[in-house]
Amino acid sequence: MKPRLFVRGWSIVLLVMVGLFAAVVPSAAATGPSFSNETPSTLSVHQPGFIMLSVQISADSPISDITMTVDGKQLSPEIAGPSTLQQTASIEWPFAEGQHTVAVSAMANGLESSTSWTFIVVGSTNSALISFDKYTPGQTSYVVSGPVSVGADVHLDQSLGAASRIMMVLDGNVVDYDVAGSSTDFTVSYTSSLADGAHEATIAVQAGNAINVVTFSFSITNTANPNENAAIPTLSNLTPAPYSTSAPGNVTISASATSDSAIKTLTLAVGPITLAPTITTDGNLTTATATTSLAAGTYTVTATAVDSDNDLFTAQWDIVVSSNQGDGEWFNADGTPKADQINATMRSLVEAFRWHLYGQSWDANTIPDMPTHATNFSVADPLSDWVTNGTFDAQATNATLKSLVEAFRWHFFAISWDLRSHCEMPTHADCNNPLPPQHIDPWFTSNGTAIPDNITATLRSLVEAFRWHFWGYSWDGQQHFEMPTHAYEG
Repeated sequence: MKPRLFVRGWSIVLLVMVGLFAAVVPSAAATGPSFSNETPSTLSVHQPGFIMLSVQISADSPISDITMTVDGKQLSPEIAGPSTLQQTASIEWPFAEGQHTVAVSAMANGLESSTSWTFIVVGSTNSALISFDKYTPGQTSYVVSGPVSVGADVHLDQSLGAASRIMMVLDGNVVDYDVAGSSTDFTVSYTSSLADGAHEATIAVQAGNAINVVTFSFSITNTANPNENAAIPTLSNLTPAPYSTSAPGNVTISASATSDSAIKTLTLAVGPITLAPTITTDGNLTTATATTSLAAGTYTVTATAVDSDNDLFTAQWDIVVSSNQGDGEWFNADGTPKADQINATMRSLVEAFRWHLYGQSWDANTIPDMPTHATNFSVADPLSDWVTNGTFDAQATNATLKSLVEAFRWHFFAISWDLRSHCEMPTHADCNNPLPPQHIDPWFTSNGTAIPDNITATLRSLVEAFRWHFWGYSWDGQQHFEMPTHAYEG
């Protein structure tokens, strides 16, 4: 019987020892997700264009918090899979020549795992054949109320034909964009409500053997009435319409105004001459109308409304008086330039910008009614004419208009002509965060022939923008606080 007791005792000892070993030997450690089938494969070589990126993710507990970055840019890939334990992250993305790195991370079991791989793209993108401009929002910092339109205009070289692929990404998410325009010149846009803070948009276009990608950033602040001030008047029914042509003789001048309080006065002037209008009221709309005799020429009309709270708002626009309805402010109906008018307009624009940016006076006097960013003053160099005896100096005109447009875009919105910061030039935006260049339509053909429509459009937009920027004078009677103005500072 003792042997059985002896054996039984050893059995008890063995059981205790097994229990002790079980207590000190750990179970299999929990692990984070694992990755496989990275696409494109590591160090593989590809041609420029849109390339599908994907990776399979597996884990023994539900996978979460999947992130993907491409060359440091965070994207939001599409997530799909048969279960929460096995998923695939994928996104198609445009690539130019170079080495590119994809990094993916994910969570499972409370643990994060990551993987990264590189691949190579070889070949020309011919990106110069695709250009972008007119980015929206048009400012580094943008105040909005409600949905925001984000996008850009796209211009394709005629040799490419239509775009074969367009992609738009907003804050890392691929969005369903809208396209409007022709096959070679079109706008890509996406409209949505955006949260306060910084945002980044990317637009990629592929056409023929070319591909180009642009990325721009902006900041959103949501507020009520972002581009208008309900406390001040607005004007409408501007007559004659801005830049329209009327026959010589009696011309009707008119404008209507409304505000949050009754309109107290509504005045009209043609050039320096104040008119004596008839005032009528229909509900909250007040209209001033006057008739004056005008000979052939170009005139500036000014309408100013003051409401019962003494809030003031002014519209100012140009009109043409001619017996030929085809005549415009800067060109005759037959396309010949109006030398005196073009020279006067361009001279005033250059002089105004020199004074405004750098305090350079055209006559050695200060100009108290014209704001300036300068603290020191000097006399600017004299200017030459751009049109002589009915003929353009195409080189000088092109250079002057280009510098005006580029300076205007930089000063208002920090849109840079060369992608560089130009903090030496005053801007109402962030000079350290320049926006990409915008397209400029040509003013002359390749053989130096003037393009009247393009020159007219540029001169008109510059005149309208400067009047608003300096004095808060609206070109259409509406408020344009999406553009900076010195009129309502303080």
